[in-house]
Amino acid sequence: MARYKVTFDMPVRLAAGDRAMAIAGRLDEALQNLSARGIADPELATHRIRRTRLRSVTVTMTVRAPDAAQALALAFDALRSALGPDRRAWDVPGTGVTVAPVTPPAPPRPTVADLRATRARAARPGLARALNPLVCGLDSVNDGLVIPVGRQALDQFEQRIVQVAVAA
Repeated sequence: MARYKVTFDMPVRLAAGDRAMAIAGRLDEALQNLSARGIADPELATHRIRRTRLRSVTVTMTVRAPDAAQALALAFDALRSALGPDRRAWDVPGTGVTVAPVTPPAPPRPTVADLRATRARAARPGLARALNPLVCGLDSVNDGLVIPVGRQALDQFEQRIVQVAVAA
């Protein structure tokens, strides 16, 4: 399942002044206490106030769903349940919605210490090192099979296998 960031821009319809701020506060509390399946981090992100009146709020949440349409449906159901009895104070039909996929963070680049540790592990004797064609003096790899080139390379390969087997 993919993750989507759903943002609602919801205007206030029937409230002004302190009453509108109280309604926004109740919405914020309801979002904090929301426990809907697939919904993470619901929050009242911003308030837009003009001339001491609350005009609209922005509600954001992260939704885990198979596609954007289902993410929107889950988020809208969660928003309606969070609005509760104050639903009439908000202009729900006039709400603008944005749904955007959340991209996973890029994997961290290996550090110099990581590369040195990998090189040190490779330097330890073991079966993987004994079977490494470059260590054994093998020259070609054909369809995933290691083919020794020359009798001397084959002898070295067999000696390394015996050394590893005896050490284990």
